[in-house]
Amino acid sequence: MQERSHNPNRWHEKLLQYYPINFNPNTYFFEQGFADLINIIVSLGKSFLEVGAHTGLACICIKLKYPEAHIVASDINEKVCDLIRSRIFFAKAAFGMGDIEVKNIDLFNIPYPDNAFDVIFSSGVMEHYSEDEILKGIKEQLRCAEYVVVDVPAEESRPPICVGGYGDEHYYSVDEWICMVKKVGKLHRCFERRNSKGAFHWCFVVQKERKK
Repeated sequence: MQERSHNPNRWHEKLLQYYPINFNPNTYFFEQGFADLINIIVSLGKSFLEVGAHTGLACICIKLKYPEAHIVASDINEKVCDLIRSRIFFAKAAFGMGDIEVKNIDLFNIPYPDNAFDVIFSSGVMEHYSEDEILKGIKEQLRCAEYVVVDVPAEESRPPICVGGYGDEHYYSVDEWICMVKKVGKLHRCFERRNSKGAFHWCFVVQKERKK
């Protein structure tokens, strides 16, 4: 297995720069592609874990729209977890939102028992890892949930040059993603979502494979 190329420590300053603490969730509700992703996630269950939550915005939007949902937001970087906690504190004060648990979690070693959640999801995370790591990560997530939702930028949205200093994304084709997820689970659904800037993501809903 290849060594992990993703460096989570680079995210802290960039997240604070591009996603202020006092964000307006309506910005994300009106982004139809994002709303489609949220609706798919909540249609699959009532308990959710986001791995690599980075901004925490998806969890906050789910909680604001579906107050009864049980949600855990997680990231491997404790500084990023602190940013998520700050956003949650703001959302609770500004919008009367219920609480969201925040935990420092490595998506390759999730400290929960089997089937602890209905859904584990990520957005803009798994493309930062090698194929072997993606398979390992999804397999670990399927251990803890019935469904895993993997949202990644499409190959066609590859930027002409690396902007912002990330540089470790793997732009696999949709067929390559489908081939990968079928190695560890059942492909429940696959769809694309576009944002207002014209870029689009592929979203894969992977279901736990039942032993016969």
